[in-house]
Amino acid sequence: MDTWPAVAEERLVLAEVLDGLTPEQWETPSLCGGWTARAVATHLLLPLVSGAWGFVPDLVRARGSFDRASELGVARALAQMTTAQVVAGLRAQAENRFRPPTMPSSAPLTEVLVHGQDILVPLGIDSRRPAERWEVALGFLTSTAARRGYVRGRLPAVRLVATETEWTHGSGPEVDGPIRALGLSLAGRDARLGELSGPGLPLLAEWVRR
Repeated sequence: MDTWPAVAEERLVLAEVLDGLTPEQWETPSLCGGWTARAVATHLLLPLVSGAWGFVPDLVRARGSFDRASELGVARALAQMTTAQVVAGLRAQAENRFRPPTMPSSAPLTEVLVHGQDILVPLGIDSRRPAERWEVALGFLTSTAARRGYVRGRLPAVRLVATETEWTHGSGPEVDGPIRALGLSLAGRDARLGELSGPGLPLLAEWVRR
């Protein structure tokens, strides 16, 4: 599939949902660390408007820590941008083809899919995106490139099987279930582990929660 049009559409779909959130919903804790829904949405927008070089000053301040640099940038943007500006920014930047240095175009697609779930799952909003897009994201999350900031170390020794597509990966005891649940688990979130099953599930759950 052509990844960039999918990235653009996912940003627009997410922006449409965000546009309908109440002030209380914007401040709901997300699945992403200690960030709120508003912080995660802002995090998605920042690299699109500042580019890779805009990240460098915060990286220096954070002494090379990518996580801390992201926190610095988001904290500053939260003080400067309204939620309406974040929504407008995601719409305006929907076709932006920024990707982190050395990363494939599947990385930004993975970002918007996973962070979309980070925001929407705690809000009880069931956003079902096309399975073929999650296949691209899973292909990235199971690659060695994803270990540079997207996936925490080597994957567990299990065979992952998506029940609604033909996507599979790995070997060992099987874990099967919805493809978005597999994707969210590989990204280190345990929110959809309950949708998965199989003899390899305890190994996967231990890896996610470590």
